[in-house]
Amino acid sequence: MNAYRSRIYLSERGSGLVELALVLLLVLVMLAGLVDLGSAFNAYIIITDASREGARYAAMHANDAAGITQAAVQSAQGSGLGLSVSITGLGQAAGSTIRVTVQCQHHMLMQGILGIGDFTLSSSTQMVIY
Repeated sequence: MNAYRSRIYLSERGSGLVELALVLLLVLVMLAGLVDLGSAFNAYIIITDASREGARYAAMHANDAAGITQAAVQSAQGSGLGLSVSITGLGQAAGSTIRVTVQCQHHMLMQGILGIGDFTLSSSTQMVIY
């Protein structure tokens, strides 16, 4: 009986390693997906804050396009994101609204596996000019 048991254990000797390799691959793909999702969410938070800062500045200085853009870009300074700022309602009178939209391109780490390439994140904030 002892010899029979040792033959069974010898034939299943590498099965644990194969199972580990398969499960580890799945876990690493899921982890990389979570990192991608977290990175995209972080970038969205940064551009949302940038659009709010630009809109706050725009509410007080509705004619200063360069200042509005600078306020938005300066808010995201150090993030490494290439921001694009657009302003709607520039030069309007007090009581009307002004909208600041901030966009950036987000690069997916898992684009080859998921089939998703770069995509644009956009955030917009509208405030009343006073």
